[in-house]
Amino acid sequence: MRAYAEWEEQELLFLSLPHSKSDWEPYLEDILAGYEELVAAITPFEKVVLICPDEANFTRFKKFKNVEFVKLETDDTWIRDYGMIDVCTKDGIKSYDFKFNAWGGKFKSSKDDAINLELAKIYKTKLESVDMILEGGSVEFNGDGVLLTTSKCLLNENRNKALSKEQIEEKLKNLFGLKRIIWLENGFIKGDDTDSHIDTLARFITPDTIAYAACEDESDEHFDELKKMEDELKKTGFKLLALP
Repeated sequence: MRAYAEWEEQELLFLSLPHSKSDWEPYLEDILAGYEELVAAITPFEKVVLICPDEANFTRFKKFKNVEFVKLETDDTWIRDYGMIDVCTKDGIKSYDFKFNAWGGKFKSSKDDAINLELAKIYKTKLESVDMILEGGSVEFNGDGVLLTTSKCLLNENRNKALSKEQIEEKLKNLFGLKRIIWLENGFIKGDDTDSHIDTLARFITPDTIAYAACEDESDEHFDELKKMEDELKKTGFKLLALP
């Protein structure tokens, strides 16, 4: 069993559209225009599945080839966090459905938490439900058995309070076929509601290279945390690419 790296070949991509009953309502036209640009960029290369409870929002996307439409109730757009997480097995792709509580109960989430079961029915996905809260943006895989994550998120009491770090590690290793888990203790981005998701801080861009958020301005409020995170990353043994 192996967790996929994000750059590997994909069959399709799920996107959850904003709608008038979400927090995007005041900016709906602008954000839908942004999604239109996103779909235009992706569809020449792979299929996009657009999810939304309001079918009227599908209209502007019907001009694109390689797009499918699924009418389902959602709370918000962040399917990267509440969507399925896939692994490669000897029998093909298996998908995990983790519990989702909107980053520690910060927002409503019951519809988003239920969406993977509905998508699995539609797309005949081999889906395994996991009794653990985990967001896709909180875990970063290199495709070769290494996971990069943050303690501030995965060990936060607003996620899996009943589980120890050791128990979480054991679950992750078993589910994703991991050889190594790298825990970052430092790093944050102002305005982030996710409790320091790894995808805002450091990402694998190849199996042996990590790109990360860096700060050289000592007067910046991020400086101390990001410098400490940089020091942690330098001890991982991976090649590093600093991003300002």
